[in-house]
Amino acid sequence: MFDHTQIQSFADNPTNIGLFFAYLLTFVLVGLISFTYEKTTKEVTTPGNFIQSLFLSAIVACMIMLAIGDSVGRGIGLLGAMAIIRLRFNINHPRNTIFMFASFAVGIGCGVYGFNAAIIGTLAFCLIAFLFVITPYSSANNHFNVLRFILKTNPQEAEATINQLLIKYCEKYILFRLDLITEGEKQEYEYQYKVILKKDIKHFEVINAMNSLQGVSKLRFSIKAEPEEV
Repeated sequence: MFDHTQIQSFADNPTNIGLFFAYLLTFVLVGLISFTYEKTTKEVTTPGNFIQSLFLSAIVACMIMLAIGDSVGRGIGLLGAMAIIRLRFNINHPRNTIFMFASFAVGIGCGVYGFNAAIIGTLAFCLIAFLFVITPYSSANNHFNVLRFILKTNPQEAEATINQLLIKYCEKYILFRLDLITEGEKQEYEYQYKVILKKDIKHFEVINAMNSLQGVSKLRFSIKAEPEEV
């Protein structure tokens, strides 16, 4: 039976079989990470360039750590080289950034012959990622609705009725914009609410209820995804 501890004993002077095993294990573990990303992400299309980046960045990290080894001089030289080369990554989704760091960590772990840490860490990372799918912290819960309408009546009289309706149908709601539209002596108010509907409520129920209110016109109901910024 193959014993990987024999490879770890040659960390100071790596052999060809040790290098091959490090790269191979890096590829396998990042494959597991990319599989986890594809199965747990809520994006409509999986970005191919990002999946490629997961594999390539891990291989590069492994290569760098294998080249440095235990040499302090090489490590200082690498820091100097990286200070000259400025790398800029445009990753908007913080979850994608974490998966990228996980790939880096796998490459670093295999590069220093920390195979046990790389394997156990990858399994734990993937398991937790799958568990988050069924928790309230799933990225599927970052969707909200925008309710826009024009109110032609006195807002002091209508807002109480509107708030009662929103309490009935919405789990959460907030008025984030109110515009006064003036045309001569005529005044209209444009309301924009950010709402999260209750689980058993359908959007057409809210639309029908709002359309039944006196003075409400030009009703629009939009479904959007909350931008995640850090």
